[in-house]
Amino acid sequence: MKVKNLQQFMKEKRIDFAFFITKRDKKDLNVNYFSQSQPESGCLVIPAKSKPLLFVSSLEFGEIKADVKVVQIKKRVSEELKSRFKNIKRIAINKDVMTLNEIKSIKKAFKGACFVDISSTCKELRETKTKEEINMIKKACMITDKIMQKCISNFKKFATEEDVVMFLKNEARKAGCAMSWEPLVASGTGAAIPHHNPKGKLRSGFCIIDFGVVYKGYNSDMTRTIYLGRPSTEDIRMYGLVLQTQQDIVSQIKSGIKTKDIDKKARNLLGRYSKYFIHNIGHGIGIDIHEIPFIRSSAKGKIKEGSTMAIEPGIYIKGKLGIRIEDDILVTDDDAQYLTRFPKNLICIVK
Repeated sequence: MKVKNLQQFMKEKRIDFAFFITKRDKKDLNVNYFSQSQPESGCLVIPAKSKPLLFVSSLEFGEIKADVKVVQIKKRVSEELKSRFKNIKRIAINKDVMTLNEIKSIKKAFKGACFVDISSTCKELRETKTKEEINMIKKACMITDKIMQKCISNFKKFATEEDVVMFLKNEARKAGCAMSWEPLVASGTGAAIPHHNPKGKLRSGFCIIDFGVVYKGYNSDMTRTIYLGRPSTEDIRMYGLVLQTQQDIVSQIKSGIKTKDIDKKARNLLGRYSKYFIHNIGHGIGIDIHEIPFIRSSAKGKIKEGSTMAIEPGIYIKGKLGIRIEDDILVTDDDAQYLTRFPKNLICIVK
């Protein structure tokens, strides 16, 4: 994806090649993004003026399918690069991921070369999505909708928060997907903790279900809040406030709107409950579950056409309750389109 865009940037900055390393315990998603493959470990080299090369070990060579040439590593990576590239003066790296030892190894191979950090450039390239990326994110969202539907249909069978988590994970596996992260299921007073650790019996009151799947490297991220038992008039009113806030915010999002204004508007809509909204209103999604734009009051810049993001207002009253509603959207020139579409009317589960 967008290899030519990166190469154009490199030519303008007189960079000879970009070098990315990914490992099982420390992933560089730029390898996945620019090669459109998912190696367990490997190195991606993108020269400014020739085709990219993905170096992998003999364990993966022959299995990896990519949009770039795949090469089997037969010696140290630094030696492979030194034998292929001459008169190198500027090398682009991702300092967010590369270790000092890895940088030292490349410096030793290319003495005198200087290094340019392009971590922010790569993030900016990934902010807007291509047609192919949008289709994969849409597919991830469709699968997420279907899993949520099955989860709600079977909810009376669950006794614990862990039961719900296992169901979500099993359904994702059946669909051929990984989880975007460990699913969050928080019931009763546990719902007041945004990053609650699922444990123990399902408790009466609001129950937050937050999960996403990875389809061909691309993420979804959806949250629904249901009610276990019979809600009071006040419960219904508070849920309606969060829902209306989300719908109003999404209806105002379009290309060109200031990022910080989205967060400001959401807090204004929540009124006196805004003090109970303790996280950002949203974030970009794509090959990473949290990408730019990060939608917060301190954010700079404007929303761009082709961005995909999650919008998630919430209310969290410690020791009492939590409500969060989250959907993935696609920003167009004049509006925003929902990608996750599971219904948001308050569902009550009475056993």
